[in-house]
Amino acid sequence: MTTIQAPDPRFAWIKEHGGPVVDWEDPSSSHRHAVTAVGLDGWFTSDHLSGDRPAKLDKHIKGEKGLLMLGVGLSHDQARPVHWSSVLKVTDQRYVRVSGTAQDFPSALAAAETHEHESRQFGGLTWWHEGGDCWVSWLGSFDLRATKISGHGEQEPYWLFERQGRAHTLEEAALLAALGGVTGGGE
Repeated sequence: MTTIQAPDPRFAWIKEHGGPVVDWEDPSSSHRHAVTAVGLDGWFTSDHLSGDRPAKLDKHIKGEKGLLMLGVGLSHDQARPVHWSSVLKVTDQRYVRVSGTAQDFPSALAAAETHEHESRQFGGLTWWHEGGDCWVSWLGSFDLRATKISGHGEQEPYWLFERQGRAHTLEEAALLAALGGVTGGGE
């Protein structure tokens, strides 16, 4: 007599939000498992989750721009309960992150899989769009961010720039922080 085993309850949320019935492809292979479902080729999950927590699905794609890491899981927004993300690993320690929410699983899956990471060249640097009016880039050990801030009342909108860096000592951090604001050609 053959017993049909019910799909893992950690995947129930996907079906509840309009997605396919999902189950493990081979749950004994390792901590990272492919999943089986119509339309989810290449997607996987991890069994490091607690037994009753909803499983998040991930997919990695190597492309011209770098490693693309997609994710779909539950969000905390009841009106748009499914979260999606698209993270592009441009180089080592350089990531471009975009995410959003959707009303159902198919919409979130489509948003993650069709998102195109946009970049522009300014002053010899490649700037990457992270959604809305936020752009990121890198210069040496500095992480750069430019975000458009809406003006309030009579105030005009403006761009806020931020610079973060990494240093091995407090002295190096202090010097880099002070030099970071210098644009050359002192007065």
